[in-house]
Formats: sequence, C-alpha cells, structure tokens
Amino acid sequence: MMSSLLNAMSLVAALQGVTAEQSIQRHQNLVEQAQDCSAMTSDKQRLNCFDGVFKRNLSEAQKQAKPAKENSPVPITKPPSLQLQAIESRSAVEKFGGEHLEVAKETVPKLEVVTFTVDKVELTIRKQQRFFFTNGQIWENKTSKELRVGKGDQVLVKDGALSAFYLSKVGGAQSVRVKRVK
Repeated sequence: MMSSLLNAMSLVAALQGVTAEQSIQRHQNLVEQAQDCSAMTSDKQRLNCFDGVFKRNLSEAQKQAKPAKENSPVPITKPPSLQLQAIESRSAVEKFGGEHLEVAKETVPKLEVVTFTVDKVELTIRKQQRFFFTNGQIWENKTSKELRVGKGDQVLVKDGALSAFYLSKVGGAQSVRVKRVK
C-alpha cells in the first residue's frame, strides 16, 4: 500500500517537475498543517485555517505546474474574510426553516427556536392553515389540527427531528407541525 502511494507521488512529482522527496515533504507539511487546523475549537477559525492551508497549497502546485505568463490577466477575488462577512450578513432568522427553499446551501448558525409575529392566517383549499408573519415568511400547517392564532400574536417555531418544525403560541401548550412555504 505504502509503496503504491510512493509510486503515485513520484509520478505526480515527475509531472510537476519536482523530485519525489520534495513531493513527499510537501505532503507531510500539508498533513501537519491540517492537523494543526483540526485542533482549533472555534468552527469559524478551523474553517478559515483549512481554507488557507489548502488554497495556499493548491496555488503553489498550480504555479509549479504552469509558469505564469507576464501578460496574463490576474483574476480578482474577494479575500476570504469578505466572503465570510457576505455569507453571515443574511441573518439566521431569515433562513430558519427554509433549507429546502435555498438553491445554494450556505452555512449559518443552527437555530432551535424562533419567535415570529403573525400578520395574518388564511385557510388553503385543503382547509389547512397558512401563517403569514410580519417578516415576510409564510408557513403552512401540515396536520389536521387547527391552532388558534390571530394577527399580532407571538408564536414560536421550534426545530424538530427529521426536518420537522413545530409552531405554537407563546405560552401555549398546543403545537402543530408546519412547513415553510416562503
């Protein structure tokens, strides 16, 4: 197993114009840097560390594989810190319960309970309640039970097991299973 790994690394090294020893050393450095990153306790710091290690090593390998032309255009990208700020700018409340609605999945903090103010409640054709909240979100009752809520009432939406969400009135005991529509 180890000899086939060394043969593969030697082949890659030869294609990149470096010796096998240099390739093995680079691989060992990469493993050590990744282990340092995995020791970090903060999720955000650990992710930034891994991104930095692998992007740096990828760019070094690309530079060795293809020497840069003097007149070639340099792509302009945002620094990773600005990219993270853009992702975090969307609040977790806006995304709560809408994971299935998103086209591109982004990492946001996982919320367990969110409080909303009811704007209006309508019945669908199938006689299920549809809850419209003041922040623009729309949730639909997925059970046969009806929850008595009206305009201006405060409600809680709790995250349940297996992508289930439960809506209840603040201070109330009854809850219904809901799904976010918008």
